[in-house]
Amino acid sequence: SARSFLKRAQDDLAALKDEEPPKVHILSYEEGDGLIKIEGFADDNVNVKNVSVNHSDVPISEDGKFSFTTVPTQSLTEFLIRAQDIGGNISAPVVIKVEGQYKAEAVKGKIKDTSITYSKDTFTVKGKYVPEPVVLRLTMVYGPAMKGNLPRMIDAIAKGRFPPIPEFANQRSMVHVDDVVHAALLAAVKPAAVGQTYIVTDGQTYSTRQLYEWIYETLGKSVPRWRIPKAVFHGLARVGDVIGKIRGRRFFYDSDTLNKLAGSTWYSSQKIKQELGYHAKYQLRDSLPGIL
Repeated sequence: SARSFLKRAQDDLAALKDEEPPKVHILSYEEGDGLIKIEGFADDNVNVKNVSVNHSDVPISEDGKFSFTTVPTQSLTEFLIRAQDIGGNISAPVVIKVEGQYKAEAVKGKIKDTSITYSKDTFTVKGKYVPEPVVLRLTMVYGPAMKGNLPRMIDAIAKGRFPPIPEFANQRSMVHVDDVVHAALLAAVKPAAVGQTYIVTDGQTYSTRQLYEWIYETLGKSVPRWRIPKAVFHGLARVGDVIGKIRGRRFFYDSDTLNKLAGSTWYSSQKIKQELGYHAKYQLRDSLPGIL
């Protein structure tokens, strides 16, 4: 069930260790006599369990140092090196390319961020290996007990404190929490999902004015007949920007506030529909009674 799936996911995340995973450092890279030799060491010598090069374990000394020698081939263009501690935490992989800048950086023992890579074979969460990762990118989630800007908007409208906004004609993507669970279940059981990233929405776009009117209707209140012109909102935002610069901190209403109110953030969930068969069952207007 969805509930048991989420419970298992929570348990798995809770089981992950909070401490930093080990790190791998490269001491030297040498080419000669038809061989390639890489030497290095891993942090926290006491806790390091093993070091692997291209997913094969290599011998490690008691002080955490290792040495790896191989014959270069055309098909072997890079080495991926990781360390694992006794707690199961696995380091972010260090990549050394046989040709190019990565090798030069490795010789100096300075592996830059650009030489660290995450793939479906080496993905880690808090340093722990995830063999079949799937990334779900969620738009704004709505449903019972939700938090964020929408509940604050609902509360302000209910108390008569929200201004009568115009139609900004903006577009925002959202998704119901139950559809998020549905997408997570599909990602967990569909082999095609491994290593993929999916955007999850309810397939609709909403303007702030639409939300404003629907909330009024759901609350059983009459929508105000008058509206504050858009020019007023933009003018006040510019004034707020100036006040913020003068006093050295943001004013409560400025261009960032206006963007949250009138800006557009909409996305397509076509990929997860086509590859995993995802279809949203909920839309915001029909879900508002359960939220309020």
